[in-house]
Amino acid sequence: RSAVAGPSLTDRALRATTYGQLVQNSRPSLFVEPELRFPLAVADRLAGRFQEAERFYHFTAANRNRDAWGACAQSEIWLLRPGRVAPKPVATCTKAAGRPQLDARLDDDVWQSCTPIPLASRHRDDANWPAAVMLAHDDEFLYLSVSCHKAPDAVYPTSESPRPRDPDLSDRDRVEFYLDVDRDYATYYRLVVDHRGWVSETCFGSASWNPQWYVAAAQDDRTWTVEAAIAWSELVERAPGQGEHWSAGIQRVVPRVGFQSWTQPAAVSVRAEGFGLLTFE
Repeated sequence: RSAVAGPSLTDRALRATTYGQLVQNSRPSLFVEPELRFPLAVADRLAGRFQEAERFYHFTAANRNRDAWGACAQSEIWLLRPGRVAPKPVATCTKAAGRPQLDARLDDDVWQSCTPIPLASRHRDDANWPAAVMLAHDDEFLYLSVSCHKAPDAVYPTSESPRPRDPDLSDRDRVEFYLDVDRDYATYYRLVVDHRGWVSETCFGSASWNPQWYVAAAQDDRTWTVEAAIAWSELVERAPGQGEHWSAGIQRVVPRVGFQSWTQPAAVSVRAEGFGLLTFE
């Protein structure tokens, strides 16, 4: 039986802009909310309505120049005309010359060429438990590395049992990656890994998304490390090209001890408007 093709990306974007116009007419107070307007601006871009999207970005940048949503709009304008200092933190996903061996040692050539992305507490109470991540990619995989000093008073049990699917990691020292592939600051992948290498993931908040990814973990008395790979086919239709940008959030939660993040604002209950920019080398 032949498969029936679904609507194209452009058709879906046009449909979204139509719904946006309905909201504008029926609920104007809702239409001005950035949680709605940024996804609609992405739909405008995908539908070829670039001037509409750019008009929204300029309006928001001018009228919300002191908050995180204003920085989101400013970053879109910056991406159109880069050259000055970026209004958001920018991290690089390094192009890997060869695949790392997933053993959690982080001694492969690709990691030596990456710039670590530090995670820090805004309270500056984490001098004894620093953390950093690195990201790299090739044509098939996105690679993630995590390096954390264990936090005082945190508990780090070990486990020899097989990793369960989507375990509850809320009581574990963990790092969370949020990947927003179209910079709508509303929908994103969430990849979580704890000190044991146990993982959970969601797509737009749904735990029914169960991608296959490969994870190695190691720990000693002072530190824990993770090395992971996930195929692009689990995330997007094609690998990102050189110079493409996603928005991303990266944060570490140590229950009853503290919280670290790459960018601000950030919180355990994620704040997507605080995401930074991730550029692909």
